[in-house]
Amino acid sequence: MGISVLAADLFLEKRQGAFIYYASLPIAKSAFLLAVLAIRLGTTIPGIVVALVAGSLMYDIDLVISPWLLVIVPLSIVSVAGIGAVVGLTFKSPQLVTMVANMSLFVVMFAAPVMIPVEMLPGPLRAVGRYCHRPTPPTLSARRWRG
Repeated sequence: MGISVLAADLFLEKRQGAFIYYASLPIAKSAFLLAVLAIRLGTTIPGIVVALVAGSLMYDIDLVISPWLLVIVPLSIVSVAGIGAVVGLTFKSPQLVTMVANMSLFVVMFAAPVMIPVEMLPGPLRAVGRYCHRPTPPTLSARRWRG
């Protein structure tokens, strides 16, 4: 969500002139970006909850809710939101924004050891995974998710 949705939102706001309008107001640019991210986070949380509850019911898995989720979920999203902001504000074509955002999402989720442990990555991605295995926000949040 932090990469692809934020990139699309900021691209649309830039194209419609809303980004220039809000940038001209006497508010911090970071406050505007955080507001857009907070709106998306608020609309995404119900989907996350439904997916977790449905998955736990379908697969008969005990769902243990940790209070750390209140910290980890927003920090995980904010940690990659910068990539989405850069992509959404840099490129001029909606197709290019979508392509670059999805490629970035692929690199963060699959080339870095976030979804798959570095030992299980295929050969070429293992080198990238070892490089990305350093303490970066996505890998730190993945480690926290795993426990």
